[in-house]
Amino acid sequence: MTKTLNHVAVAAATLVVAGCQTWGPAWSEVSNQRYYNTTTLYLRPAIIERIDDQAAFAQMPIKVDPGKHVILVQGPYRQPGGGFVKTITVDMEPCKRYYINAQFVNNVTPEFEPVVSYVEDLTGCRERVAAK
Repeated sequence: MTKTLNHVAVAAATLVVAGCQTWGPAWSEVSNQRYYNTTTLYLRPAIIERIDDQAAFAQMPIKVDPGKHVILVQGPYRQPGGGFVKTITVDMEPCKRYYINAQFVNNVTPEFEPVVSYVEDLTGCRERVAAK
């Protein structure tokens, strides 16, 4: 019994370590947190379903390599059969966090557009500077 548990623990640890990704001195981040701006009406936190070919993110905000990414976003309102899903393409600069939110027309309709509601600088991230 304990041998089986030990094998399972070793296998689980191997999978966790294999799934870890290391980041260089520069990266970008995606967050589905609502960036609070009191002047923007009907802005809600979105659900990040996929970024390119990756899904099921273990951490929030999500770290990604700088560059162009296609993000699959689901609206926060659930309907029978699932919520509306839309895509947004974002060209991410290094050392920036992008807040992806759902912009609704009003509080009644579930139709939305994914938007980048705010971009902020990351601390502890160093942009690569070209040598002169």
